Amino acid sequence: MIMQKIEKRNVQGIHSLTPLQEGLLYHYLKNPGEGYVEQLTLYVEGPVEIETFWEAWDGVARANEALRTVFRWEEVDHPVQVVLKDHCPSRKFEDLSSLREDDVLPRLQQAKGELRDPAALMAGVPFKVALFKTGEGAFEIVIQSTVPANIWTQDTGRRRKQTIKTPLILKSNEMLNRVC
Repeated sequence: MIMQKIEKRNVQGIHSLTPLQEGLLYHYLKNPGEGYVEQLTLYVEGPVEIETFWEAWDGVARANEALRTVFRWEEVDHPVQVVLKDHCPSRKFEDLSSLREDDVLPRLQQAKGELRDPAALMAGVPFKVALFKTGEGAFEIVIQSTVPANIWTQDTGRRRKQTIKTPLILKSNEMLNRVC
């Protein structure tokens, strides 16, 4: 797998994986086509300003480290998660409103299947947002990530849920050179 290049100046921190994340990564590496991918679909009725929608998701990613985290396991002693300083979620927009009503659902299912590629998710930030216009004033939002990305591993003080703390691996030049 070809992992997306990380620029050193965009690295906020490097952390070890939790035991659960290590187990999920092990199973992913054993069967790459069968990764743990979560997909959440939200249905929206009413107008959606597409540019405003994307700007809002960019803000959500800026505020949540888990949505800016990539995983690296090649050329390092132990798998790590790298928190990026800046990253906009992968986005997809497709207007299905011109399709016949009978064709919308099959195309939507096909598009959701295309989004579920675990290898593509693990090569970069494993978080995607897709917006589908399914009719006049009707939209579906698909939010997707791999399961390791959903397991919050750092206590940033912004979340009150139970968290698992992992040690910060110092951003030495050697470690940065390995993961970037």
